[in-house]
Amino acid sequence: MSESIELANMDFGPCKAYFGDPEDYLGRTQGESSLNLEIETFVLETEEDGEVDEIITNDRVVFTIPLVYTDAQTLSKVIPWANIIESGDEVALDIPKAIGNRLSDYAEQLRIHPVHKDDEDKSKDAYLAKAYPKPGPINFTYSRQGTRIANVEFVALESADGQYLRIGDPDLTETT
Repeated sequence: MSESIELANMDFGPCKAYFGDPEDYLGRTQGESSLNLEIETFVLETEEDGEVDEIITNDRVVFTIPLVYTDAQTLSKVIPWANIIESGDEVALDIPKAIGNRLSDYAEQLRIHPVHKDDEDKSKDAYLAKAYPKPGPINFTYSRQGTRIANVEFVALESADGQYLRIGDPDLTETT
C-alpha cells in the first residue's frame, strides 16, 4: 500500500523579500533566492565507546537574493552605509569605503514571502528577526545581453528577545 502524496506540504516558486521597519520591498530578482540553515557540530566521543553524542557548535542562517533592480534607491537598502544624493529628479549613490563598519549596526527584520500565497497569508513566510545585508559580489555587466545583478546575502542574528528564524506566521502564539 502506497502513502498518499500531500501536495499542500510541497513548497515551490519564487519569493518577494522585504527588509526593515517599515518593510521595504527589495525588488525583482533574476536567478534563485535561497534560505540556508547551516549547522556546525562537534562529535563527542570516547576511546571506549566511539561516538556518543554530537554537539551543535554554531548555526547560521543566510538568505541570498540576486537583485535585478540596481538603481540607487534599491542599492541604498542593501548597502546601508552608502549615501543617496538627490537633486531634483536626479539621484546618485555615493559608496564610501566601509572598513571597520559593524554590519550588525545595519541589522533589521527580513521577511521572505512566497509569491504563490496571497499577501495576507503568512503561513509560509520566513522571518529573520534581525539580519544584516552583506552585498557582493555586485556584478554590473555592460553588454547587449548582460544584466546588472546585485547579489546580496542577509545574515541572521539573534534578536534581543531571543528570536532568530521563524517559518510561518509571526503572530502565531502557542495556546494551551
